[in-house]
Amino acid sequence: MEENKKSAFLSKVEEFAKEMQETVSAKDAKRSIIILATESVENEDAMKQIIGVVGNGQELTRSIAKFANQEDTRPLLKRGLELSMIEAMADKIMGGGI
Repeated sequence: MEENKKSAFLSKVEEFAKEMQETVSAKDAKRSIIILATESVENEDAMKQIIGVVGNGQELTRSIAKFANQEDTRPLLKRGLELSMIEAMADKIMGGGI
């Protein structure tokens, strides 16, 4: 089984993340980028993800705050945090995720 093989989608996201890391990380730059990419694995109950966080810490914090405060993205953040808490509790109680 080719478990570590990335799809074209995730490969492109990874390339983009590396490119942005060079651009965003310029000295004294007040920039940030957060990339969340997820793809379901065909014929499996699994997912592959790429998460990229690059940039000035203060700008990253501002980006997250804006995401949390926008009417259309606030529910997504809330649901993500709820799922994270459920998974963490399941891991502690049952020794595994959902």
